[in-house]
Amino acid sequence: MRENGDWRVLMRPEQIATFSATDDAADTEPAPTSPSERKLPSREESPAAEEEGSGGGGSGGGFTLTGSGQTATEPFELESGLTIFRMSYQGERNFSVWLLADNGRRVDILANEIGSFSGSKAVQIPRDGSYLLQVEADGAWTIQVE
Repeated sequence: MRENGDWRVLMRPEQIATFSATDDAADTEPAPTSPSERKLPSREESPAAEEEGSGGGGSGGGFTLTGSGQTATEPFELESGLTIFRMSYQGERNFSVWLLADNGRRVDILANEIGSFSGSKAVQIPRDGSYLLQVEADGAWTIQVE
């Protein structure tokens, strides 16, 4: 955001906690958020993905993230190699999903569509580590990670 001629980065409290290497996150004034932005996505393990085998990335099989509206997911572990993201979205506005490394750097864009969407994207994960998804949406979404 640009304020008084200077650029300022705005982050939600859960993003600050995710990217902060110290406990100073509690001292940072959080950016205002709407109620829909405060909804945290849920995560469930996917036994079917474990049985099928993921052939590379993922955390031992797979898991599913679900939510509604704009959010940053909780961090999750991925192994280096190929990971498949299967996404579905029910909404009218833009749906974009960025895969971020634990340091906040963008790894790859997984989706950038307007209106309801269903699709997949395979991504080469560069290294074992912690990752998260930055989701922009105005409706319900599900992302299966395999």
